Amino acid sequence: MALVLRSVKGSNLTPTEVDDNFVGLDSRLAALEDHPPVAVEIDFFSITGNQLLIHMTDHSIKGPLTLPTATMRLTNPPTGLWEPSTPYQNLDLFNINGSTYLVVFPHTSGLTFDAGANDGLGHNFYSLMFTNPADVIPAGGSIGQFLTKVDGHDFNTQWSTEFRRLSIYISGSPAASERLLRYETPEIITLPGGLVGSRASAAIPTTAPTSFNLQQNGVTIGSIDFFSSPAEAAFTFISDVTFQVGDILEIFAPGTIDTTQADISITLQAHL
Repeated sequence: MALVLRSVKGSNLTPTEVDDNFVGLDSRLAALEDHPPVAVEIDFFSITGNQLLIHMTDHSIKGPLTLPTATMRLTNPPTGLWEPSTPYQNLDLFNINGSTYLVVFPHTSGLTFDAGANDGLGHNFYSLMFTNPADVIPAGGSIGQFLTKVDGHDFNTQWSTEFRRLSIYISGSPAASERLLRYETPEIITLPGGLVGSRASAAIPTTAPTSFNLQQNGVTIGSIDFFSSPAEAAFTFISDVTFQVGDILEIFAPGTIDTTQADISITLQAHL
């Protein structure tokens, strides 16, 4: 029903025409209430590359809209292994100890990797992205070594060596050529070249240089050398020497004793 407008009719409306106008408007409102129009809504999204399309329920399409993207960089390609003393920037990626990390604060890496490294002001350098289940053991290591946890941070491990330490103490002065140690090895051990990690000293130093003889199965393999100063001894031990099960390690005092030297301690460090 069309509305009758006075401006169109050119004269006042009759009572019937006014009523008809109200009836027509009321019926239109009732029809809207009973059958509201269906709103156009989002049906689904589609993304191609960095382009976003919004598909509406009326089959119209909004877009394309360009999505922001972060550019990540794999450092040290193709392996992506972490490197010491290397500048790292935000969003750099690297691998270490079977894990992949994202750099979240620019810095220059230290000499050794620390998963919890930071600048001391609350800015952590790394964020762990994921751990590769098939590669959780760090690279390297040698026969007989084992894994140890470096600190309180997860996944921060390293290869370590188990040691055997043999210690003797001579109260006073030894006798000439006295055998001070006879050790039969129950397992395979190696004394490293230079006897790294070993220590020897005398509470009362010698007045003249003197050497204690080291033997493997009766054959000289090195010496422990004392001097008047310092009290700490030096070692003559050219290269690694490995002892098999049942081998004998012996230490002998010098053939000529400086009776001034006294209260001697010797600790040899071997690794398995």
